[in-house]
Amino acid sequence: MKTIEFDGNLLELSNEVFDEFETKNSSYFVDWGRKQLGGVHPAYKKFISAYGKLNGLEGNAILFSHGVYDGKTWYYLDSSKKRKVQNWIKKRDGKYAGLFLCLCNKGNLTPKSKKSLVLFPDREISSLIGPEGCYDLLVPGGKLITEYTIERDLEDLEFQLKKLNKNSIQNTSNNHNRSNNVSPV
Repeated sequence: MKTIEFDGNLLELSNEVFDEFETKNSSYFVDWGRKQLGGVHPAYKKFISAYGKLNGLEGNAILFSHGVYDGKTWYYLDSSKKRKVQNWIKKRDGKYAGLFLCLCNKGNLTPKSKKSLVLFPDREISSLIGPEGCYDLLVPGGKLITEYTIERDLEDLEFQLKKLNKNSIQNTSNNHNRSNNVSPV
């Protein structure tokens, strides 16, 4: 597994995927990672950002590999070994706002997470197609957000974030007034 950190994000490429590219220049892969994150539906990006702010999480972790499905379990290949996609998620869950799975999901399986959002394909993908069009967003607890529901879900999340910010400002103001022995109006 090749690991590249950039802009507060983590990109992990399986050795097989890394070997498929002619260049081994890490700046190429950083540009690829930025392109993948930049190609995500704009509302998904806003949702991940707002969710991160609400939950104290930042950045994204990206897994770029070949996906394998054996009829029960979703795996990714690294050094010709099958590794469970769910184990990759568990190791990074709660460390990043978003976990982005860029690998085929032939079984159309839905992963699980406890703290981080998971952006994952609902079918086979091609690195040439890009991320838009076949990805769903999993919210911890099991809620699935699709391109058809993202706008409404984003509005709900932004409302929660505004409410939290408003309460935070009020609490700061009340604490300041108490420390100055001034009663709030």
